[in-house]
Amino acid sequence: MRCNLCSIEFATEQHHTIHDLENHSLKCVVTQYDGQKVTLMRTDGEFCCPQCQKPFCSKSGVRSHLARQGCKDEEPSSDPPRQAVTIPEASPATLMLPTPSTEPPRGHDEAVLFACQRQDASELDKIATLGIVHFLGLSPLTVKDSLGVEQNALAHPDGIKRLYIGALQSPVTVPNTNKRKLMADSVCQKCSPITIPSLESVFAFSPFCSVLRTRTFVELTESICCLLNEDWNFQPQHRYGCAQMLAGCLLVNTTNGHAVLANTVEVYGRTSMVDAHCEPFGLKKGVAIRTSHPRPSAAFYKDVWPSTMFSATEGERLVIGTQSFDALVTSSIRLDVRDQGSVGAVTGNFRLTSEAESTATRIYLDKESLDM
Repeated sequence: MRCNLCSIEFATEQHHTIHDLENHSLKCVVTQYDGQKVTLMRTDGEFCCPQCQKPFCSKSGVRSHLARQGCKDEEPSSDPPRQAVTIPEASPATLMLPTPSTEPPRGHDEAVLFACQRQDASELDKIATLGIVHFLGLSPLTVKDSLGVEQNALAHPDGIKRLYIGALQSPVTVPNTNKRKLMADSVCQKCSPITIPSLESVFAFSPFCSVLRTRTFVELTESICCLLNEDWNFQPQHRYGCAQMLAGCLLVNTTNGHAVLANTVEVYGRTSMVDAHCEPFGLKKGVAIRTSHPRPSAAFYKDVWPSTMFSATEGERLVIGTQSFDALVTSSIRLDVRDQGSVGAVTGNFRLTSEAESTATRIYLDKESLDM
């Protein structure tokens, strides 16, 4: 508590009240040495003795002066007395000692997210972070500071082993990033090659990564494309072989990173001579009906064309078209996000809305289905 007139600090309100009455009251009733009571008024912040005109700042000072004998013999002092300063009572200081942490150690995934500062991120971001760290082959490193608080960092397992084998001879430092920044700026963006998401990157970001890594997938080759385009009039057994080959295949849209697993497919011949349920084609109101027939602009695979066919009565259908048949995906599930899956002819969880997306879509076959 601070006095508003002299800015002196006080520990309690009682000390402040006593100080205010002693040093800042306007009048003071005192008793002289002869027993006579006198009322003094404060002038210019001081009480003056009625006998010798000696100034005093507080009541107690002028009272003790008048109570003594021989006040008339004292000469008034030219120097004002020093003002008494009241020292506030200070409470004893309490030293807060740090308490060692007793929290249990973090698990593998928790340590990775702490090292990347992604504890408060969404579930999708956490899954992506764990997938990237797993793809890079990094492992979390655990150290404890002087208070016993766990800290985590990421390093390669070989580097962690070397740290365990040899003691640290110098403090941990952060490498300078200026050289790396100059190297990145020196690359022309127009001359940089287009990066296409690989199957490994799809697995790394997928919430079903552990399940997908138990399977082996093979991308469509030129020989497989030729096999899928064999004429059913001469090779009728391919009706069953093509359905078996495409079962369990992966479709990856490289333009946006969307990926889908086609669990089951139904194949239909191109013409009514080989299949009564073939895809309709021809003209409708003078306009050619859009079909799943392969386009000449196919980039990755010759005569293999994945696309989404829309019908007002049947909805959106995911179809893989070749010269000899079209395969309708009847059961699928998204791989890049956690999805409930789609069952039936309508596939709404994976769309190829333009020829550019169909051209940029890659197809991977399950090796087990291919070997059958």
